[in-house]
Amino acid sequence: MTPHELVVDITDRFGPRPATSTSERHAAEWFAQQCDQYGLAVEIQEFDTTRSSGFSLALLYFLPLIPILASRFTREIPFVNWLWVILLAACIVLLALQLRGRSFLNAIFPKGPSQNVVARCNDGTTGDKLRKVVFVSHLDTPFVSPLNTEATATLHRRLTDYAFYYLLAALPLLAFLAFDFDFMEFTLFDVAIDLQLWLWVLLAILSVVPAILALDALVMSLLRKQSPGANDSASGLAVLLSMVEALARERGGTIESHEFSTASMSAVSADEQLRQASDLDQPGLTDWLELDDMFDTRADAHASNSTFGPWETLDSNTGSFEATSAAPAQRTTVTQPMRTVANIGGLSSGMYGLEGFSAMLDGKEVWFVATGARHADAAGMQALLYEYGEELRDALIVNLESVGLGNLQWYTREGAPLTVSISSRVMSLAKRAAREKDLRISPYKGVTGITDATPALTHHHKAGTITRLLSKGFPEAYRTVDDFADATDAVVLDETVQFALEFLAQA
Repeated sequence: MTPHELVVDITDRFGPRPATSTSERHAAEWFAQQCDQYGLAVEIQEFDTTRSSGFSLALLYFLPLIPILASRFTREIPFVNWLWVILLAACIVLLALQLRGRSFLNAIFPKGPSQNVVARCNDGTTGDKLRKVVFVSHLDTPFVSPLNTEATATLHRRLTDYAFYYLLAALPLLAFLAFDFDFMEFTLFDVAIDLQLWLWVLLAILSVVPAILALDALVMSLLRKQSPGANDSASGLAVLLSMVEALARERGGTIESHEFSTASMSAVSADEQLRQASDLDQPGLTDWLELDDMFDTRADAHASNSTFGPWETLDSNTGSFEATSAAPAQRTTVTQPMRTVANIGGLSSGMYGLEGFSAMLDGKEVWFVATGARHADAAGMQALLYEYGEELRDALIVNLESVGLGNLQWYTREGAPLTVSISSRVMSLAKRAAREKDLRISPYKGVTGITDATPALTHHHKAGTITRLLSKGFPEAYRTVDDFADATDAVVLDETVQFALEFLAQA
């Protein structure tokens, strides 16, 4: 398939894929299967997370308003006034952590299972001296917020910054009011002035903005309108799979044969069979389907009529898997024949040549990672770094996000309002790769919220996000219910694949 055809397939096959949902899991297992067919070493890493950060955000925008508004009515109780100051300070710290994807309040909300897919390949060598290059895209899709969609995203970003800095300014003012100085009440031109009252009124009026953001986050969580995520999510996944296919084609249809295994599963999975899968003896696919070692996908598909996963059956004409409602008894180990490698999206076999691709992987280990729960505080990337952080300490981590349409750019700063900056190494390689492919790439000098690169940057990894933005600074169909495959462009996706391959060659 071409990259654009992959976007169509992912969007149509799985639809919206919010974090912890069954559709997100199905997409993860499908991505793992695709990578395994090309011989990559594939692992599914399980973790627990909330479905979205909406309730946490609503609470953290609402809580600071309590000490601000209540301070007027406890004016004569100094001890309580100072408790309000302490509470406001704590709320600001928690909000700052939430906006950086490090929420503590998520622990009080229900959680469910999500997963990362980690697929690795190298030049056939092993050892710690291999340079690691990690390409990341996310599986999940966002819930649509009334105030944070394509038409209102600029306003939402400004309100978010304003609300945070307003609360920072309110903290010293609340402490000042807690002193209850005598000079706060005076007479001017025979008119009694209560300055403390007027400062409180000002704080109360300005509290409207965090109240609006709290309501927006609450409505998003309650309405649960879902985005199909074609440009948001599927475009990045399509680029990763197209890179894998291009590498496999130039190396004779295979990279290196590995066994597909799963990591320990979450103990709170909604599916009891999946929850216990890590404790079971994992059979090979041919064993599970009761097929012999000479099984051929095209010749025997009609005869077997078996399923690979809880939503797919084998197509005898193409060797691919199609949707079905059947579900297997347990998770599997994949040991199936390598599929025929087809040309993708204009990436002809002579684009680099076999020698070029061999040099591209020389001394490198490349990870293709599909993360879950990116829209739940980038929980998937945090789980990846928790387990593999030391192994990835010197790796280059490139997050591909919303790359289906628009101008090729990188985010200079992420995690607003307290931002982290892109790695200079990733930035220089992005410039070089674009120059080699005669593509134009530029920095987005505004600030953005959390991406999958943000936790890596926070932990001082060499990371950054490559994206495609419209002139207004947001991706096409940003967080909308209209983010279908027509929000992406085939030529643009092909260019993104070429750029990513060149980035790998230069790394």
